[in-house]
Amino acid sequence: MDRGVSGRWRSRALTLSVSGVLAATSLAACGSDDAQEYRGVCVDESTHQRVDDDRCDDDGGRVGGLGWVYFASGTRAPALGARVSGGTTTLPKGAALTRGGVPGEGATISRGGFGGGSDSSVGG
Repeated sequence: MDRGVSGRWRSRALTLSVSGVLAATSLAACGSDDAQEYRGVCVDESTHQRVDDDRCDDDGGRVGGLGWVYFASGTRAPALGARVSGGTTTLPKGAALTRGGVPGEGATISRGGFGGGSDSSVGG
């Protein structure tokens, strides 16, 4: 009788362990398909203030002291004329990005962006 009970416990423990591994694998696979999204704003590098996105190079290069600073989804991009803090000028491999399109009053970057601008993927 003891033997049957312990056999059932081992069977349940194995089932729970396998279920846990499958769930973790499934979650990891979902996460890897979703590249982190970034939205770029144009910044005057001498004053660190956000300027109109039309003043920056659409290809991401730096021109005349102006360059792009990228903000990840879930973070807040500054308003036009505001001092830019945070963000990054170097995107992680595989990041999805859009240059421009952040409202002039600033906004929290949401997944899927705001529309407008030029979309691309970095690395891969």
